[in-house]
Amino acid sequence: RLADGCREVLGALEQFAREDAVGDNEREVLAAELRGRIAEVSLCPYGNFIVQKSIAMFRPPAVQFMIDELTQVPGNVIKTAKHKFGCRVLQRLLEYCRPDQVTDLVIELFEDAFALCRHRYGTYVMQ
Repeated sequence: RLADGCREVLGALEQFAREDAVGDNEREVLAAELRGRIAEVSLCPYGNFIVQKSIAMFRPPAVQFMIDELTQVPGNVIKTAKHKFGCRVLQRLLEYCRPDQVTDLVIELFEDAFALCRHRYGTYVMQ
């Protein structure tokens, strides 16, 4: 089941957080498994937790590919911001990444700021 697989991956991420022996390379290998799937996994009821945890645990440069994937397709940032699970991923990116990393995300969000502020889930991203 997807929920069980999600729990296993989250467990591995938690173990990485507790073990000093696990370096950035091992974490980045795990993050690389998400490459090419960020837009899809961010909208998944279970997968979004993995993306959120990765953003919180990895150094900002290691999650740059996530930002790149979300901004690559026009309108994808807005779609993600308006999604029940995707909005959480954007919140984590804005919370943990450097300002220079999220500039493109913020620009796209500001282009539709009025509608997002009034949207059920978009408002959480805009706060």
